[in-house]
Amino acid sequence: EWDGNTMDTITPHEINGMAVTTTERRTLSTDGKEMTVITQLQVQHGYQGPNAVNHSQPIKDVYIRQH
Repeated sequence: EWDGNTMDTITPHEINGMAVTTTERRTLSTDGKEMTVITQLQVQHGYQGPNAVNHSQPIKDVYIRQH
């Protein structure tokens, strides 16, 4: 899904019988030379409560176009 110069991709899959969702947010710089991708995983493991964590920390990758 595009929102201006940002595209979000949500991909559900299954790993070892558990539902996992990968979310990627791609942002292109205004000059078109740099793309930033922030990736986060969410696991549907069924844990509940205030200390239950079902997502990873965001991972940031930056790609720079070179000619």
